[in-house]
Amino acid sequence: MVDHLTQGVETVSGKLARHVVKKREQLLSGIDTVAKVEGDLKAALATTRTARLTLSQASQEVQQHLRVISQTRRKQQYLQLAELCSRIKQVRNLQKSLRLAQDSGEYADAILLCVQCFHRVESMQDLKVSGELLSTVQRLYVDTLSKLNTALTAICGAFYPLRYSKVLEGYMLQNMDGHSLAERVLQCFKDHVHDATGRVVKSVLITQTMQGPQPSSMVSLEGSYTSLLSSLPTPVLGQCMSQLME
Repeated sequence: MVDHLTQGVETVSGKLARHVVKKREQLLSGIDTVAKVEGDLKAALATTRTARLTLSQASQEVQQHLRVISQTRRKQQYLQLAELCSRIKQVRNLQKSLRLAQDSGEYADAILLCVQCFHRVESMQDLKVSGELLSTVQRLYVDTLSKLNTALTAICGAFYPLRYSKVLEGYMLQNMDGHSLAERVLQCFKDHVHDATGRVVKSVLITQTMQGPQPSSMVSLEGSYTSLLSSLPTPVLGQCMSQLME
């Protein structure tokens, strides 16, 4: 039995040996292939590690660039905000200068400042505050024209050459031609004369009425300026002229 088994083992071993010898080239080729694959795997592992390191470094650089970009954008936003604040402050300063020019009688400067304010506000139409600023500038412009007209009326009553020239400069900046300006000034003088003479005439008539009515000199205070003067008796007219000449 043992001999039989031994013989069987030897037979199998012989067949296996012959098979190995027969497939030796394939076996050696397979071993070489395995060795090459192992080398390729090691190279791939090294490449992968290098790539991961490179990716990690690249990721850090990207994060740094993103931080720089974020800081740059934030800085740009701050700069834009600072510029807007500066422009708003400039408009506010122009408004202050405009009011000072109004108060000092520099009406030409005030009108020019109004124009500058309008231009500055137009450049800020994308801001919500632009509407409020524009309304303020418009009110200041209307107020300037009102003060200009008031100043002309005052000068007709108490003439000062320097103030008069400043008032004329203000009107000329509104593109008013010389003829229209002359008519305005003349009308203003007429209105002042009418107002002054009217006050004197009414004062004289009221004084006479308080002293005792005299039928020969009774004049109605009602009616227009022209009708009032034309109805004055000669003595009363002389008295009025005397007071006006004082």
